[in-house]
Amino acid sequence: MGKISLFFFANQAALLHNLVSQAESAFRNALQILTELPENINQRPTDEQIISDLSSLVSFSIVLPDNPESENLEIYSGLVPILDSFKWSAKRGNIYKLRYIKDLLSYLCVQKQDNFPYHIEGVKSNDKLFADADFKNDVVK
Repeated sequence: MGKISLFFFANQAALLHNLVSQAESAFRNALQILTELPENINQRPTDEQIISDLSSLVSFSIVLPDNPESENLEIYSGLVPILDSFKWSAKRGNIYKLRYIKDLLSYLCVQKQDNFPYHIEGVKSNDKLFADADFKNDVVK
């Protein structure tokens, strides 16, 4: 649990200092850790404990730019597999999973906008890097 928070803070710190590749690396590490978490930690469902961190990770990834040399929506492509690979609890897992899906849909809605609702100074997010119609069409797909 602490590792997720550490990678999330590392992601934020790196992006705030315009270290995009380090932020992307911390982001990918956080996603990997999420797939390795057990269903319960300290006899409490893991999803219950990290859903807020997961929502924050998706929200923060809005300003994390995709690599212009990679596929469009590469960041999003890293977030989607969590739906299947994360161990959602039996009791309330479906509720948390729906909340995560809502966060992913919000991410896509923001990616479709010409100007994102927030930015990090000095970091070109996808709204500035990919202002072309091809990117917007990939969002809709």
